[in-house]
Amino acid sequence: MASILPEDILILITDQIEARLDRLNLASCSRRFYHLLQPHVYKSIILGYGDDARLSPLVHTIARNPTLAQAVLHLTLHIQYSAWACFKHKVQYDPILLNPIVKMYSHSNTEWILWERALKGDMHDSWVALLLPQLPNLQSVETTVPFDSELFDRMLERATTGQKPFDTKPAFSSLIDVSVLRLDTVQGLSVSEVMPLFRIPSVRHFTGVKVTEGRSTDSDDEDQPAPPPGAGTVTSSITEIDLRASNGYRGMRNLICACPNLQSFKYRHIDEGIPGHWFNPAAFGRSLLASSARASLESLWLDYESGEDFETSFITTMDDFVGSLAEFTALKHIHLRVQNLLHSKPLIEILPSSLESLCITSCNLSLGGRLPLLTEQLRVLIVHFREQTPGLVQLDIQGNDFFDKKNYPTLSKDMLKSYPQQPVSCIKPGVYEITSGLRAVCADAGIRFHVRDRYIEWHFYDR
Repeated sequence: MASILPEDILILITDQIEARLDRLNLASCSRRFYHLLQPHVYKSIILGYGDDARLSPLVHTIARNPTLAQAVLHLTLHIQYSAWACFKHKVQYDPILLNPIVKMYSHSNTEWILWERALKGDMHDSWVALLLPQLPNLQSVETTVPFDSELFDRMLERATTGQKPFDTKPAFSSLIDVSVLRLDTVQGLSVSEVMPLFRIPSVRHFTGVKVTEGRSTDSDDEDQPAPPPGAGTVTSSITEIDLRASNGYRGMRNLICACPNLQSFKYRHIDEGIPGHWFNPAAFGRSLLASSARASLESLWLDYESGEDFETSFITTMDDFVGSLAEFTALKHIHLRVQNLLHSKPLIEILPSSLESLCITSCNLSLGGRLPLLTEQLRVLIVHFREQTPGLVQLDIQGNDFFDKKNYPTLSKDMLKSYPQQPVSCIKPGVYEITSGLRAVCADAGIRFHVRDRYIEWHFYDR
């Protein structure tokens, strides 16, 4: 029956099959299916932990069949990088097939020997470096980058600066989404290592995990000006930056200032595990003001990584206040900690008139009078929102200690059926008492108001 189906129907059926092995089995049913469906099998490739042995055969398959290379649109590589991997399985290396490619990439005989040793030794970064430029239509890539990935870094630098062989055959011309993770938990992924990705003209969305600016020093100049255009800087087409479990004490200025059309900046901080320093929101405020983001930024998120900051000290410092956001004329969505917003100036003066949604986190009851002060300032904002922020439609307050652990030692989703749209019993009553006036004015103004708890959301939604 399937053998008489039109080709477009068979392709639609194949696209609905999620598991790559199942798609491959379908393509193997007949010669007709094989020639028609095999490119769709390679449309999205995922190699995860434990798939070490599949990497070198994949590169050989791609090198032998340019049609399959052109079919790959999405690539995820989260294999376990290990110098001992070659002892776990036999490495596939066909010199007749691969040597011409390696020679094309090499700038000297010494480098050719380095490539050959790395590939035969199954150093995974060399196989990834060999694979990526062979995929001309690649639109998204998500990969783990090992520490000391010399050949991968070299390939990326040459590909993004138009050096041989990419001067005559550019790479990554279709790439839109890039996500990189540093598996090494000590060094992190430095800004200089990810900066070459910002040179790729087609890339619009960048996600980095464990990105770091290194350790701060007394000589750091917090008020350094933005690098002047053309002074060895990068101008990027990236519009969305998402930095997770990262540490940017200097405010990631090089990344932010490289993107003149930045629309979304999301940063989730960790204090330990990679080089860096304490969370410094003021540095991000300075970086954004020093860039072109004042006219383009639509979404700003500065917070701790999910699961972090539950027991963070609430001592305020001069670095807590992110600065006034009133100059950001396109800014619609803001997610900030209460420590980063409350200042000597009232909220009504520091928030942009373009605001549509505001989420304020770390609004803990243990902060004493800060929660009542915040709710009062927000109440004033809502009362005057038609003149100050006419587009505002949603307001969220999130705390780390709103969940009533004493009376609800166990938590189930049955308790959260109306969460966060309506009050729920497992939130401490005091939270709703303090925010009752704010809830009332939001209801009168037609603005959605939610009380949230970080522990609940981390436990049920973020993991």
